[in-house]
Amino acid sequence: MSTPLFHVDGDTEETTQWRADTLQLINWGGFQGHHRIRWDPEATLLSGASGSGKSSLLDAYLALMMNSDVPFNGASNDATQGRARGPEQRNLLTYLRGKTDTARDDATQELRDQNLRGHGTWTWGAVAMTFIDDHGRRYTAMRLYYVPKDATQSNDIVMKMACRDGEFDLRAVEPLAAGRFEKRELRSSFPGIDPHDTYGGFSQSLFTRLGIGERNDGTNALKLLARIQAGQQVRTVDGL
Repeated sequence: MSTPLFHVDGDTEETTQWRADTLQLINWGGFQGHHRIRWDPEATLLSGASGSGKSSLLDAYLALMMNSDVPFNGASNDATQGRARGPEQRNLLTYLRGKTDTARDDATQELRDQNLRGHGTWTWGAVAMTFIDDHGRRYTAMRLYYVPKDATQSNDIVMKMACRDGEFDLRAVEPLAAGRFEKRELRSSFPGIDPHDTYGGFSQSLFTRLGIGERNDGTNALKLLARIQAGQQVRTVDGL
C-alpha cells in the first residue's frame, strides 16, 4: 500500500507510507499448520510449478482484505477471469479444509471431497498480514475462521475480523478456536485488539489506518486491486 499517503500524529511535513511486511497462514489450502512469509521491501517474485501454492497465497490476501463476494484468483479456479466463489470452485470452505481431490464413495457412488483437515470434526484456520510504515511501526490485520464439522458451504463458517497495532503471532489464537473466537475472549486475551463481526467496520479500520483510498473511497481502491490480482483485464478506460 503506497498511495495515498497517511499522516500520523507527531509527523510534521513528513508523510508515512505503508507496505505489506509479513503474511501468516494457518491451515489454508495446502499450507498445513502455521506458515510465515516475509515480503522484500522492494519486490517479491513468487515462482513454482502448478499446484505449488502461488494462487493460494494470493487468495489468502484477497480473503483477508476484500469482502466475501470478491472472486478468488482466476488461476486457482481454472478460469481466465475471476468468478464468484461457488461450490464447484475453490472457495473459502475448501481452502480451510484443505481440499486435495474429489473421489467417488464406493458405497453410495456419491462424489466426496478429500481434505487435509476436518474429517468428521471441526477445524479452524487464519490469515493475517502485518504492514510496516516508513518509521518501522507495524499494524496487523487478521481473519480467524471456525469451520463446524457439518459445514457444507462458506456461509456456515464462523469468522472474526480483527486489527491490532504491532506484530501479532497467529498461533496465539489457537486456544480460542474451540470457542469460535468469541469477541470478549479475544479482547481479554489480547489487549489492544479490535475485533469486528462485519466487513464494514473492519474495512473502515483498515482504510483509516493504512490510508487506503482517497476521501473514504477505499472500497473502490480495493476493488481495482482485486480485479487485477484475480487475473481480470481492465479492457477500457470506462471499465477502469
